[in-house]
Amino acid sequence: MQVSLSSLPRKISAVAVCALLAATYTAVSARSFLADVFAQHPDLKNLQRAISLEPGNADYRFRLGRYFSMVEQSPQQAIETLKSAVALNPHEARYWLDLAAAYQLMGNTGSQRDAVEHAIVASPTTPDVAWEAGSFYIVQGDNDLQVSVQDDRRL
Repeated sequence: MQVSLSSLPRKISAVAVCALLAATYTAVSARSFLADVFAQHPDLKNLQRAISLEPGNADYRFRLGRYFSMVEQSPQQAIETLKSAVALNPHEARYWLDLAAAYQLMGNTGSQRDAVEHAIVASPTTPDVAWEAGSFYIVQGDNDLQVSVQDDRRL
């Protein structure tokens, strides 16, 4: 299909549509770029800025959860933030393991077990996941290490 651009109004319309598309693409790209720049400087303000620019990015929420856990030493805030990270991307075992660690700090063994089991589902053959899961079960006194994982896709 050919579009005739012989008249001035059609030429102006075509240029306007192209300019609008280019401006939209530039704005989306700039937003993503800025969020990444902010996330590269892991302090509270910059991580919150990155999340506000890219609210659907699980990695930024994960980084903020680690910040709350390690720097602020606030496991409750870490749990809330890490829960939102695993809600956005339940297939990343590292997110689940950090959530399990935050639950451990809160003394919530049941939720910790659930998070470890989700990590196993997310990455059943990864050595780091196996190591941390094994450590959890040994500490709990479960030396059989037979895990019954129910993948219900809920938190």
